[in-house]
Amino acid sequence: MRPAKMWKTRHFSSPFLLPLLPSLLLFLLVFLSAELCLAAEITTESGELVFGSSVTLRCSGDSGDSGATIQWTGPDLSGTGITLGEQETSGTTPSRTLTFDAVLESHAGNYTCTETWSDSDSDDSFTIPVVSDFSAELTTNLDMVVSNARLEFTCSLASSGDQSLLSFIPTGDVTYQITGPGGQVLGGDVINQVGPNDGGSYTCTATLAGSYLDTSGGSIDFTSAALDVIVYITGQLQFDQVVAPIYVGSSSSIGCFATFAIPSDTTGTERAGKWTFDGQPLNAPVGLDLPSRVYITESPVSVTITLITHVVFRTVHSTDGGTYGCEVTIGLEQPSAFVVGTNFSESMEMNVVAPPLGLSVETSLVRLPPLPPYNTFLLNCSEALPKAVSLQVQFTWQRSRDAGGFSNLTVPEGINTVVGGATIVRMDGDRFSVLNVTETVSGDYTYRCSGVLTIPDDTAYMDDADVIVNVTSPKPPERPDDVNTTAVDHKSATVQWTVVLIAYTPETYVVLYGTASGVLNETSQVFDPMGRLDDEEQVYTVELTGLTRSTDYYYRVLAINSIGNTSSEELMFRTFDPPPGVPPQEFQIAVNPQEHSNLTFSWEPPPEGQQNGQIIGFYLTCEPPVSPDLPRAYNRSSFVEGTGGVVANAGGFALGARYNCSVTAANTAGNSPPAVESAVTIPAAPENVTVTPVSSSEVLVAWSIAPEDSIVSSYTVYVVGWGSSDGITDRVHSLSGLGPYQMVTVQVSASNGGGEGDRSQEASGRTLEAPPGPVSEVSVGPSGTMLEVGWAPPERPNGVVLGYSVLVTTYTGVYQDNLTVSHDMTSATFNLTEPGVPYNATVTAVNSAGEGEPAVRVGFFAPLEPTVGPSNVKVVRSENGLSMSVSWSELSLLESRGYVTGYTVFYEPLTTTEAPVKRRRQ
Repeated sequence: MRPAKMWKTRHFSSPFLLPLLPSLLLFLLVFLSAELCLAAEITTESGELVFGSSVTLRCSGDSGDSGATIQWTGPDLSGTGITLGEQETSGTTPSRTLTFDAVLESHAGNYTCTETWSDSDSDDSFTIPVVSDFSAELTTNLDMVVSNARLEFTCSLASSGDQSLLSFIPTGDVTYQITGPGGQVLGGDVINQVGPNDGGSYTCTATLAGSYLDTSGGSIDFTSAALDVIVYITGQLQFDQVVAPIYVGSSSSIGCFATFAIPSDTTGTERAGKWTFDGQPLNAPVGLDLPSRVYITESPVSVTITLITHVVFRTVHSTDGGTYGCEVTIGLEQPSAFVVGTNFSESMEMNVVAPPLGLSVETSLVRLPPLPPYNTFLLNCSEALPKAVSLQVQFTWQRSRDAGGFSNLTVPEGINTVVGGATIVRMDGDRFSVLNVTETVSGDYTYRCSGVLTIPDDTAYMDDADVIVNVTSPKPPERPDDVNTTAVDHKSATVQWTVVLIAYTPETYVVLYGTASGVLNETSQVFDPMGRLDDEEQVYTVELTGLTRSTDYYYRVLAINSIGNTSSEELMFRTFDPPPGVPPQEFQIAVNPQEHSNLTFSWEPPPEGQQNGQIIGFYLTCEPPVSPDLPRAYNRSSFVEGTGGVVANAGGFALGARYNCSVTAANTAGNSPPAVESAVTIPAAPENVTVTPVSSSEVLVAWSIAPEDSIVSSYTVYVVGWGSSDGITDRVHSLSGLGPYQMVTVQVSASNGGGEGDRSQEASGRTLEAPPGPVSEVSVGPSGTMLEVGWAPPERPNGVVLGYSVLVTTYTGVYQDNLTVSHDMTSATFNLTEPGVPYNATVTAVNSAGEGEPAVRVGFFAPLEPTVGPSNVKVVRSENGLSMSVSWSELSLLESRGYVTGYTVFYEPLTTTEAPVKRRRQ
């Protein structure tokens, strides 16, 4: 490939034309047009004109003058690796070659080829670029470099002249290296996250290496001008997440933190935070843990990356709500020309809300020993301030009787104080106030608890809560209500009642019962609801044990306290008989022979002496022990009515599964122990039955069973029209002793302890084919020069006959022909050329297994008169001259045109006195 045209120049001159230019303009234009077509031209004969490559250039003339000469000129045509060829002439075109063994740096310069003839000359030239004119350039992808940005450098080789000359340089012959601040060499051409330390001057060095530089190799370095990278510090400023709401009286803080990069090699770095409140500078001292209510803190968490500043509120005031602004500045006391500082600012809203006191008063009655007084209770007043509010609430109490006016209760803490007929003891905590009150006069009392939260130098917040306490005189207990019995069986019962309201005196409860009305001489265990005197509409129970079965019992509930007792009305219940004592007898399970998913159950009731009353029915349950997902015919709620021997049918059982079944007898008291038996249902019919040929005498029967874990002890394979094979334990069985291409139809059944299941659907398949038997009724019919061979299909095709092969040969071996005909043909015709000779006709049937047994038949054509006589006839006279022996060569079948039946010898004596006499001897 020669260099592009832009590196070539051509020159033309003619001493004859120049004087005639003023006067022969028209002739000049015509002649000049012709003359301009005459030009020497440089072309590439072989190789490629690039550095390091071997190339041969040929300069060809175009003057049409065979006497023209070609001359090359250049920097040093006799230099290393340059060969100047001798001038050659082809027709009227002269040419001359210039060969570079390898284009080197020392070959750089302009080369010219000039053709000179009688009245003119022309030239062509090209230039090999000079490597010393190259330089390196360094650029980046960013106009402005900020910290944390991705900075990409591009180092390239440039030319001070024509940029196209760079195409001479193979890409792999130039390597690049980028050097940063402090002479550090970059590991690549990318800085993924720019930091302040990355600011500085960068240069790029392009190293040009290759054998073309000089004869001994070597390299040349080109260094770019310095590229200054100025890093503008950027960062992020954000506030701490403030938990809302912020209550007046709480302690809180607002924090903002800035993340930025600071050069590690700079000293005296200045970082500062500034706060504003509603657009004005926040007038608060700066320091750590100052005594003032509001102060500002600054803490450089890391020397190089973070500054945190907070506004701290020891006590939040109602006037602290508003807009807070945070501004952080980063600057350098000794600024670098390559690093520029900056500042960040953000603002946020702080909402301040009033603190919720949430006062509440709870009262509880205190159970005292069974002696007066009965009217002592506790009042507990508590607030619900958030934990952030650490100021204490001041509690005060007031008291009112029977909706009268309130009076203040001035009660010193921890001292019994009598106020208005009541004895009160007060106990206060950080967040509550408790009164222990004993009232001596009955009535409705309203107690009011008031709380005040005072914010120093700000405001106060108040709340109150009331509770009403009804104080009554001691009285007997309330009468038990809704008395009834539950969980009655043959030996126990549970008595249940409701207490509408417990009196203020201690109470106990007892159940009186007996077997005769009005004679309740048995007593239950005493029920004492200790500590539950505040309950209303509370349900209590007492269990009566040791009862007699099938007996009527009368009972009532007695409530007792120190004032007296009350009783419910008398009620009655009857105990039951016990459940049957033994299981049902003779429990048996059978599989239904018609419906394999049905089971038939039979049993007898327990013996009469163990029934414990009238049998009302039986509960039947069947469960699969392994697979709980299998269907169940019965569960615990299934009930079979009957009193004597029972036979029950149940359906819906999974096929080929084991079930554990139980039956219990039931009376009004419950169920007997279970009688347990297991049963295995008959398997389902096998599925996916296949018949696969193995050979021409064997097939393989395979199948599956569903579900996969069905209980199967053996399988039976039934062959339609043949017989069966049983006792098979695998899911595959081989049938052998079959004929070739025999159709086999089978069914498969599965068996277990329950019996044999249904047969599968029929599946059919054939054995493989075998070569066919011989064809029958082969006939050979000669007619003239035609031979027709006929046959009948084989009696044993052993498959599907695809066609027939017919071979006809002669005993002489001269003729042989073979035809292949389709399966539906039973004859073939041959054109023959040997009449009178026997022909062998061989017919073979063909199927997919190959050719079958051949059938051979011999046929003859009618003989024809021989066309030639014997050869090599010889006559030998006997020694006595009285006889002679004649011999000859035997004719071939082809020469005799049929079997030779004999030869005739003609002879005659030859004498000089007698006429010849012909004699014949056969």
